[in-house]
Amino acid sequence: MSHWAPLALGAVIVILLLASLPFLYRTTVVVGWENVRAVGRERRAIKKLIRKRIRRARVHTMGVTRLSPSNLCICIDVAKDAERDALLKDTALLG
Repeated sequence: MSHWAPLALGAVIVILLLASLPFLYRTTVVVGWENVRAVGRERRAIKKLIRKRIRRARVHTMGVTRLSPSNLCICIDVAKDAERDALLKDTALLG
């Protein structure tokens, strides 16, 4: 094996990485990074509202907001079924 082999392998890896940069950039843009701050702001507002009612509730978000903002799902985790039922019956959260 030549002493140039590691250098050639390194050059091939660098070329492959540089060639993949446009693809990586496009996938991050398609995911919808422009909505990350808005989603985080809404998640914090909902968390604040829910925590007034249930102290230990956790709020998570998921979805593909790049396709449509209506694809945002807000998940609220509570420890007990009674807490879940209380949130379901609270009509003030719907408006």
